[in-house]
Amino acid sequence: GRGVRRVWELMVTKKKSDFGSSGPKLVDTEITGNGENSNSEKENLCLDEYEKLPENDLMANENVEEDEEEIEDAAAIDLTKLQALSKILPLMSHYKRLVVSNLSSSLIDLFLAWDNDADDAHSKADRGRRARRLLTALSSISPHDGMKDLRDMYWTRLTEMMKLVVRTVVTECSADAGRADATASPSEGDVVSMCFAQFHNCLEMVVESLSAVLRSAGMVQAFLSQGGDGVSDGGSDKMIEKLDANVSSSKGMKTPTPSHAPLEAAGGQSALLAGTGLCQKSVAELLRHRKDVHSLLSLSEMMMLWDSVLAFVLDLEKYMTGTKAYVLRSTLLTQAKSFVERNHEKQMTALVAALDSERWVSCDVSFERQASLLRLCTGKAAVSSKPFSSSAEGMTTSFGTAPPDASEAVVEDNSYKVVWSCLLLVEMLMINLQCAAHFQTLATAMVPKIAELLRLFNSRTTQLVLGAGAIHSAARLRTINAKHLALVTHCLGLVMRLLPHARAALMAQLPSKQHGLLTDLDKIKKDYQEHTEKVLAKFVSIVAGIVEHSLSTKIPGTDFDDKAKEAAKKESEGNEQLCPFLAGVYLNTKKMHQVLVNLLAPHHFQDVFSRIFGYVDHKVPNLFQSFDSSTSNGDGSKSTSKTFSFPITKEGKECMVNELRYVCTSFSKLPNVSYQEFTAPETLEKMLGLLHPMTTEANGSFETLASVEGNGEVNAPKEDDGVVAEKASMEQDLPEVANG
Repeated sequence: GRGVRRVWELMVTKKKSDFGSSGPKLVDTEITGNGENSNSEKENLCLDEYEKLPENDLMANENVEEDEEEIEDAAAIDLTKLQALSKILPLMSHYKRLVVSNLSSSLIDLFLAWDNDADDAHSKADRGRRARRLLTALSSISPHDGMKDLRDMYWTRLTEMMKLVVRTVVTECSADAGRADATASPSEGDVVSMCFAQFHNCLEMVVESLSAVLRSAGMVQAFLSQGGDGVSDGGSDKMIEKLDANVSSSKGMKTPTPSHAPLEAAGGQSALLAGTGLCQKSVAELLRHRKDVHSLLSLSEMMMLWDSVLAFVLDLEKYMTGTKAYVLRSTLLTQAKSFVERNHEKQMTALVAALDSERWVSCDVSFERQASLLRLCTGKAAVSSKPFSSSAEGMTTSFGTAPPDASEAVVEDNSYKVVWSCLLLVEMLMINLQCAAHFQTLATAMVPKIAELLRLFNSRTTQLVLGAGAIHSAARLRTINAKHLALVTHCLGLVMRLLPHARAALMAQLPSKQHGLLTDLDKIKKDYQEHTEKVLAKFVSIVAGIVEHSLSTKIPGTDFDDKAKEAAKKESEGNEQLCPFLAGVYLNTKKMHQVLVNLLAPHHFQDVFSRIFGYVDHKVPNLFQSFDSSTSNGDGSKSTSKTFSFPITKEGKECMVNELRYVCTSFSKLPNVSYQEFTAPETLEKMLGLLHPMTTEANGSFETLASVEGNGEVNAPKEDDGVVAEKASMEQDLPEVANG
C-alpha cells in the first residue's frame, strides 16, 4: 500500500509539472494495501482533465480554462479504475509470495539442519540469530498466511527427509545383502531375504537416522516454544528497528507486531507429531515385512530385536506429548506373541521327540547348564546367558581349561542323576522364564505354556516308564528295570525342586491381580509327587511280584522236618543252607538294595526299603500258611507228594523259624538301611505252636543262630546253591512294569 501511494504521488507530481502552477490538486488521502480509498468521505480524489484525455498526446495549447472548469466539476473517482495501477497489486502480491517462500525455505533449511550436539557454542549462537531474524521478518510480512505456508512446507520437507532416510538405508543394506540391482528401489522380498544380522544392522541405522531427524525437530519445537527468543542478538534488533521505520514511514500506518505463537502451535508441534507418526509407520512396515521370519528367531535374536525397537519407541514417545507410540508398540507386541507361540510349538515337539527316543541313561551336566540352575535358584532366572550346548565351549577356568562336566545336577545341595530329556525340559523352562522377564507384557501368556510343558513331561514319562511305553517307542528298550525307575525319581525330584524358584520368578513379572494363575504350578507339583509315589510303590511291587510269582513256587517240596534231621547228622559240618524260598527272598532283596543304594535319593531309598521290609514281614508267613492249608492228611501224617506242610516235629519247627529269623536279621544289617523290627518270626512261631522262641533278643536285634542248640549253623545263601537270585528282575525283565 505504501509503495502504491508513492507511485501515485510521483504521477501526480509529473502531471502538475505539465500543467504548471494551475495544475490539478490532490486531496490528502491514505491508500490502503488493497488499492482502495480508506475513507470514502475524505479520500475523494479530484482528477484533472489529464485523466480524461484520449490516449494520444495531450495538447498543451488547448483551452486551459475549460479544463480547469471540468476538473472542478469532476466527482471523486475510485483509484481502482485507473488503468495505470491495474497490474501493480498482482505484481506486489506475487512479490510478497516470493519473499515469503524464500524466507520460509531458508528458515526450514535451518530447522532441518538443527542439531545442538553437532555444533559448538558459536555456531549455536549464530544459528539462533539467523533463525530469529528470519522468523521475525516472516511474521512481519505475513503473520497468518505465511505461518500456514511455513507449517505446510516444514511438514512436507520433514516427512520427505524421513522417507528419503529410510529408502536410502534400506537400499544400501539390500545391496550389501547381495541384491542384484543395487540402483533399484528395495522391495519387500529384499527385506525378507536379509539374514537377521543384516536386517538388525539395517534397522539400527534406520532408527539412528530417524532419531537424529526427530532430535533436530524436537530442538526446533523447543526453540519455537520460547517464541524465538532463545538467543539475543543486538544486530538483529537494529535491523528490525530499521525495517519498522521504513514500513511505518507513511502517514497513519500501523506497525505490525511480530508474533511467533502461531508458528509454535502450527509449525513446530504439528510437524513433530507428523514426524513421529511417519517414523512409527516406517519401522512398523519394515517389521511387518519380516513377521514370518521373526517368529523363527532364537531367543537371543528376538531379545536384540525387542530391545532395539523398544528403545526407539521410548525415544519417540519423548516427542509425543501425552500419547504412546501405539502403532509401533502393537506391531512389536504382535511379533513377540508370534515368536512365543511358534517357540512353544517347537518346544512341545522337541520334548516329545526327546522323550520317545530317551533310553533312560544318566547323562553328564555341562558347566553352562549347572550355571543356569544356579541362576534360577538364586533369583537370577532373567539373566540371559549364551545358548546351551553339550559342552562348556568358550568357558575356561583359572587354569585355562574348560570346566569338566558333572555327573549330577546340583540344586540346593541336593544331587540328581538326570537324563537328556529332563535337561531339555529345564532348558525350555529357563527360556520361557527369560521370555517372561524380557517381554513383560507377555508374562501372563507364559504361565500356561510353562505348565503345559511340565504336564507333558510328567504324563509322557508315566506312559513310557510305568506304562512300559519305552519298549515300543523309538528307543526300543528291551525291558524296563529298576535303574530306569530310579532315574525317573531323580528327574521328577529335580523338577519339583525347581518349581518354587520358577514360581517366584514368574510372580515377580506378573501383576498382583494375576498371581492366581500360579496355582496351576502348585497343582502340577502335586501331580509330580503322585508320580513319584507310584514309582516308589513300583519298587515294592517288583519285589512282591518276584516273591509271589517266582519264589513262592519253590515252597512246595520243602520239608523242614527232613532239614532238621539232616542238620543233626551234619552238625559238625555246620553248612546247612536256607530253604530255596527264603534264600530267593534274601538274595533278590539284597540285589535290589545293591541297585538302588547308589541310584535313589537317601530319603527315597529309606522309604522304599521300609516298604519292602514291611511287605516281607507280613507276606512270608502268610505264604507258608497258604501253601499249608491243603497239604495235610486227615490222620496228621504228611503227604508223600511234592507239596508243603508245616513241620510237625519240634526240631523242624525250630529250623523253619530260625531260617526266617536269620533272613530278617540280615535285612537289618544291610548298609544305609535304618533298623526295622520284624515280627515275622514271632508270627510263624504262633502258627507252629511254639510257645518259646529259640533265640533271645539283645539290644533290639536278634543274636546269631549259631547258638541254637542241636541245629548247627545256618549259612547265608549263595547264588550257586540251587536257588539263583532273580538278578534279571533288577537289571532285565520286570514283568509287572512290562505288563503296564
